[in-house]
Amino acid sequence: MDIELRDMWVEYSKDEAFLYTNIPAVPRYTVEADDKRRARLNRICYVLDQIPYKHVIPGKIKRPKRKEQGEYQRPPQSNLHCGAEKY
Repeated sequence: MDIELRDMWVEYSKDEAFLYTNIPAVPRYTVEADDKRRARLNRICYVLDQIPYKHVIPGKIKRPKRKEQGEYQRPPQSNLHCGAEKY
């Protein structure tokens, strides 16, 4: 934003632009974003609420028994490169 535009902030306010662009076919939504995290979560929830979905519980999966692995032994942990556990 340049200095001249800053002086004309009220003249070019978003409120006036919303008056002309907020129409029933394409409504405009504003977000109070003093708390950015809450604002993002509220918008995500709003968008997801607009999508129709049906809660589906899958049926039980029948798995075959595991095959015998023979004399398998896991390698020592010291040979592995593991990331740090955070949780």
